[in-house]
Amino acid sequence: MTRGNTIRLDPATIDKMLELPWFSACGQPCRIPNVMAVKNAREALKGISSARWENTFLDYRGDFTTALCLLSIRSQEKPDRQWNPLVDAFKEKCLPTLEPLWQKALEPLGLWEKPVIDDLRFCVLGIVVIDAYKEILETPEFFRRLLAVCQEGHLPCGWKGKKDKGCLLVY
Repeated sequence: MTRGNTIRLDPATIDKMLELPWFSACGQPCRIPNVMAVKNAREALKGISSARWENTFLDYRGDFTTALCLLSIRSQEKPDRQWNPLVDAFKEKCLPTLEPLWQKALEPLGLWEKPVIDDLRFCVLGIVVIDAYKEILETPEFFRRLLAVCQEGHLPCGWKGKKDKGCLLVY
């Protein structure tokens, strides 16, 4: 969300994150297209810990930040320079409220573990920060799908296949 030349986290997006049914559908079928459900918590943890998942996420985020930098080259406002303050704002204002919600939902599933927590922080940070730029740069389908997975109560937990022809794994 922009105010003048300043990009800010969208309060509506933050509110949406706080109201999500975090992980309430883990282990159930997922109705989102181009998404494949894993069978159990062990498979979810394996996917979250995989280099393929990390690299795919970083590739998609890198595509976005590249587009943002190209936009900044053509703009006097330099929106790419606001990325780090947005990350700091997310960590300061959102994570302290989200993490207890995640813990409450993940502990009964046996998934309140460091790799899962770190991945959630990184994924949700990406969704929220990229969303802040939506007025100047379209939110990529990958991040819209991640949000949809969370909204359905599933845990994004990996990637199967190559970046452009694969599918998101969820629990």
